Amino acid sequence: RLERVPSLAKLLALQCLDLEYTAIKEVPEGMEMLENLVHLTIYSKMLIKFPAGILPKLCNLYSLRLNWGSETSRETVQEAARSSDRLDTFVGYFSKLDDFNTYVKSSDGQRSKHFHFQVSTVYNGSAANTRFYSFLRTREANKSVCFYGCKICEREGVTIVLPKDVQGLIMRDIEDVTSLNDVFSKEQGLVNAAKFSHLKALWFSYCPNLQKLFSLQLLAALQNLEFLVVQSCNRNEEIVEVNDEETQKELGISAITITLPRLKKLWLSFLPELKSVCSDNAVLICNSLQEIQITPSCPKLKRLSLRLPPLDNGQPSPSPALEVIKIRKELWESLEWDQANAKDVLNPYCKFEQS
Repeated sequence: RLERVPSLAKLLALQCLDLEYTAIKEVPEGMEMLENLVHLTIYSKMLIKFPAGILPKLCNLYSLRLNWGSETSRETVQEAARSSDRLDTFVGYFSKLDDFNTYVKSSDGQRSKHFHFQVSTVYNGSAANTRFYSFLRTREANKSVCFYGCKICEREGVTIVLPKDVQGLIMRDIEDVTSLNDVFSKEQGLVNAAKFSHLKALWFSYCPNLQKLFSLQLLAALQNLEFLVVQSCNRNEEIVEVNDEETQKELGISAITITLPRLKKLWLSFLPELKSVCSDNAVLICNSLQEIQITPSCPKLKRLSLRLPPLDNGQPSPSPALEVIKIRKELWESLEWDQANAKDVLNPYCKFEQS
């Protein structure tokens, strides 16, 4: 219920200021005087703008959690970008894609050690953002971005500009995303996958037009991927898109083997159209896999497409790191496998969910 904070100009020794979940419309006067401030949190849905000229003067700031406000100027965003290299942690909430793009472009090469940004034109909600932030932090994805309830192309010619060192990416309630290819910036029409090779965690949920999560051309960007979550995307048919013979010729391969060497956890849920992880002419090798969770409501799923590592006698063996497979028994029994005995080998790891 806090709507106004008096002048802070005389609190010169103040080191921590927390104004989260308040209803302030303006930042307190005198904030530019708080040169000893170390931790600053300002989050209010009512905030109109964060003024220019304040952040550059907070020379001892270590952590910053900031809601920009609906009318924050481009100058303020650029100031934050130029000041971010001295921060350990920056958690920022953007209500406009343009502002987020401006920040990323202006801070290229000089960002905080840890960052998490939410871009949302609808929710701008700290609670939801905190939940995603906690998920990513526990997986050591300390540089992450969450797009929540917004359009990834607000107008023609404006696309997402992601930080090159982003480790975690969350897409929730994004209607105009059909695949991960829509998210990555393109150069001369092609995605430069090497720019995004730091990705460790991907989470797509409630994206109604997501059909194929990513194509073979993006594999180079996903070699460090450890956590993959896809849930409640009603049109999703495959995780990995394997196009046709032209793709195979372009990549110079005859048989398609998809390798995600560091993938630890694969969570798939509420995907009514999902038929397979990848097409019939491809297999997926994930020898670091610890957990598979497929529950509930993936009624059309027929293939996990997993290729298990072989023993000396050629028989399949479970991944050395595998701990558990959470799945409904009837779905498990209906799955088809390319390798003989693969289901028998994996049965001991199954923890069957109740129907």
